[in-house]
Amino acid sequence: VLKTLKSSGIRKQLGDLIVLDSLVGEESASVKLFLKVWDNDGVNGSKFTLSKPFMLELKGKNERKEEVEKGYQEYFQRKEQQADQQEELKKAMEEMKRSLMENKSLNFKEKSKLKELLKKQEELLKKQAEDEELLEKLKREEEKLGLKKEELKEEEKKVDELKPEDQEIQDLMKEIEE
Repeated sequence: VLKTLKSSGIRKQLGDLIVLDSLVGEESASVKLFLKVWDNDGVNGSKFTLSKPFMLELKGKNERKEEVEKGYQEYFQRKEQQADQQEELKKAMEEMKRSLMENKSLNFKEKSKLKELLKKQEELLKKQAEDEELLEKLKREEEKLGLKKEELKEEEKKVDELKPEDQEIQDLMKEIEE
């Protein structure tokens, strides 16, 4: 009875204890794997046992390249959506700021709208943090594969340009809260 595992699953369990990427070339491969472990019984002598063998499906370089490219596409799509959401949030905050200056106090509707805006901002910041983690993961995988495209560098510059807008939104929220 062989158990088949995806390579990402075994990495989560074993970490960097076993590096199997060197076994794979351009195409995918299957590897039969078992573990042999010893105890440290100094009195009766050490004994060993073998794990059940299992098949490990390793992705080839080509598949990994495709995954990195898809990951970047997904990342940039999400960033574009976030830029749109940021713009909407910024407009709503400016409207709220104007309303505050006119009325000097908040009624129940305005307070609930402000809470909603704060919640949206927190969600947006959380999504951005997740995207940054995704980007770091993609960069690490890219380095492993030895890839770096000019298009990706340009896209990264665009993403870096969006960061000052994040700060503007945070500043607006602080002004409104005060």
